[in-house]
Amino acid sequence: MAEHKARNKDLAGALPIFLSVLRARRALPPAPPKDVQETGGLTKQTVDLIKYALIPPEFPPPPPDGNQAPTRGPEERCEEAALMAWIGEIMYASASDIAGKESGLAWTRESVDVAEEELRGGAKEDRVCRQCLQTGLDNWSQMVEKLAKEEKRRRKEGGGVVKKGWFGMGQEVVEEGVGRWEAEERLVRMRFKRARDVLDVEKVDL
Repeated sequence: MAEHKARNKDLAGALPIFLSVLRARRALPPAPPKDVQETGGLTKQTVDLIKYALIPPEFPPPPPDGNQAPTRGPEERCEEAALMAWIGEIMYASASDIAGKESGLAWTRESVDVAEEELRGGAKEDRVCRQCLQTGLDNWSQMVEKLAKEEKRRRKEGGGVVKKGWFGMGQEVVEEGVGRWEAEERLVRMRFKRARDVLDVEKVDL
């Protein structure tokens, strides 16, 4: 329902739903640690073989029937990252001031961090995390690009030192230090490069 509202521009109706679902997911108990099968050495394998010959093997436990209480494992963390990507995009798009846009950016950054962390940790549902990471990086890049352009415009209008190109021709350049959003643009490009291996792509357009 929340995605339907968001896709139909009902951002005010979609945001509370996404936030409620995210809170509910974060409140789930942690998933139990997975059992690690130990192969052991030759002696243990020999003993296990003798046991198998003398004692009938136990039937495997039945598969989950869907009635078990949900837990918060890697797959759920990937879903949380997707929710955070939606929240960040909505907050940024609906913001009327820089503080609101920064809040949207913060959610987007966290979405990227969580998705990449779960992918590098070997999340089973890697399709969800991979899609979320790609979407989060794309959104982050577009958000920061807009803020960087606005930042450059304000600096230019603020009377910074301007230098013309050769013979007074060419584009004007404001000779000041790199702005906050320009610096974050560089950070996003670095994150794109770092994510190439987990995104399973040969080349990421920068």
